[in-house]
Amino acid sequence: KLEDHLRSVMQFRFGVGMIDTVVAKYLATVVGYSIVSRPILDLSNPRLLSSSHQEIQEEYYRSGRMMLQMAKAVGRLVLAGRELTRLAGFTDRVDELS
Repeated sequence: KLEDHLRSVMQFRFGVGMIDTVVAKYLATVVGYSIVSRPILDLSNPRLLSSSHQEIQEEYYRSGRMMLQMAKAVGRLVLAGRELTRLAGFTDRVDELS
């Protein structure tokens, strides 16, 4: 019974870890690029009508780099949240001892 419980806990933690990793790395990047590219792909955007092709590319590149940095920061936040949850579990166990 204890082995089954430990196995289910480990499987749950593995699944949550995989979901956190996918959200932190890939989903945040995909959402970010879709948000960054939306104004550039909008042909009726008045700001882009007066811009040259090179200026549009520079803006997309600059926005993309900022979005990658934001995706990395979101990933770090997700991992920090996981560590805080783990720390809260340890704190709860120590509190139960006293």
